[in-house]
Amino acid sequence: GMLYVGALKEKFLDLKRSVMRTYTLITLSGMALAFMISYFLTTGIVRPIKRLARAAHEIARGDLSQKVEGSYCSEIYDLVEAFNMMTESLKNREEKLKEAQEQVMRTEKLAALGQLAAGIAHEINNPLGGILIYSHLLLEDMPQDSPARENIQRIIHEATRCRDIVRGLLEFARRNEPKIEPTDVNKALHHALALVENQSIFRNIEVVRMFHPDLPPIMADPGQLEQAFVNIIINAAEAMEVEGGTLTIETKSSEDGKAVIVKISDTGPGIPPEYINRIFEPFFTTKQTGKGTGLGLSVTYGIIRRHGGSIEVESEMGMGTTFTITLPLRANSGNSSEDEG
Repeated sequence: GMLYVGALKEKFLDLKRSVMRTYTLITLSGMALAFMISYFLTTGIVRPIKRLARAAHEIARGDLSQKVEGSYCSEIYDLVEAFNMMTESLKNREEKLKEAQEQVMRTEKLAALGQLAAGIAHEINNPLGGILIYSHLLLEDMPQDSPARENIQRIIHEATRCRDIVRGLLEFARRNEPKIEPTDVNKALHHALALVENQSIFRNIEVVRMFHPDLPPIMADPGQLEQAFVNIIINAAEAMEVEGGTLTIETKSSEDGKAVIVKISDTGPGIPPEYINRIFEPFFTTKQTGKGTGLGLSVTYGIIRRHGGSIEVESEMGMGTTFTITLPLRANSGNSSEDEG
């Protein structure tokens, strides 16, 4: 006999279809999984990295305002945060560098102006002294009813004003080192206020003293510091002369304890932004003609720099102006020679 081994056709086809469905399902599942992984890699890793690359290129071109934003997985988020922190740090350093460069340029400019001013002042001072002496002699010999007497008085008045300008120039340009001694900044401010607060321009001005009681003494020239303080205080009072206001003077130690900080604030009209970088220049003034020489703040700047300190100004239109003076406890004499050129 003969033995036949096999399977029924129908059952075989059912088995084949079942295998094909299983294979197709596995294939589609694999494709879906691959797509999901690809999507995750694209959205979660590739795109953020491309954004970081674009931002890095913009930063390389000088645009430090770049910032990468969005929600990412923890690893990418850490990378993005580190990138943004780096960008912010670069931006801050760039701003500080610009400020330092502007400060150096301003110091060099003022030093050059100081040298020029000193030369001009010395040339003018001697003939001006002669004009004043002989004008006074003429006035003494002139009869009281002489019609020329008024003209001589006018000559004396204008020559005296010129002499004051020359003195201001010499004060701004002088190379004399401060007479250093232990100085109480609070006391110097008290003396400066005593010299000026009885003037008529302080009539509608409230003076607020916020002096730190335990302020350490600094090594400085008290006379020069008083002069610097008087110049700023007078400027502040003149800014508030019409409408009145509040003059606030604050002293404190710096955070590191190595300097004393003086803040002089007024509630005047403020300084226009375009003038902020020019207020320490000799002869620059926003006052009416004849009401100021424009040398007060220049002299103040020179005094503070000779003491190794710094002076900064912040102003907002309609809100007022604040001068911040930082004076080291021990003056660095190297600043003096450097600033004076």
